[in-house]
Amino acid sequence: MKIFVDIALYLAYFAIGMAILGVIGFTLMQMFQDLKKAQKTLIGIGIAVLVFVVCFLFAENYSLIADADGYISVRDKLVGALVLRLTEAGIYMFYVLLAGAVLTIAFSKVIRYK
Repeated sequence: MKIFVDIALYLAYFAIGMAILGVIGFTLMQMFQDLKKAQKTLIGIGIAVLVFVVCFLFAENYSLIADADGYISVRDKLVGALVLRLTEAGIYMFYVLLAGAVLTIAFSKVIRYK
């Protein structure tokens, strides 16, 4: 029975991978057909990367006591300092984007009443 579950999981991974490749492929194809949309898309991606880089720079650089390979043990799993910093940067990025969304909603309501 376990072999069928393994086969089903591998088929699911393959299907998800093909779906992701299809989405990326069709997105790139549509983006290069209309360069104005491509410019807007690339600006949005650039802003997201910039926000992540700023959040990564603000994330704490952990210097924890580690084993000889540079890993610490968290709940019996080996975690590197970079993983902890990336996680903190992702949380900061979530906070920044959430604040941006709330401010956008608030200002759109204020501008609408003028």
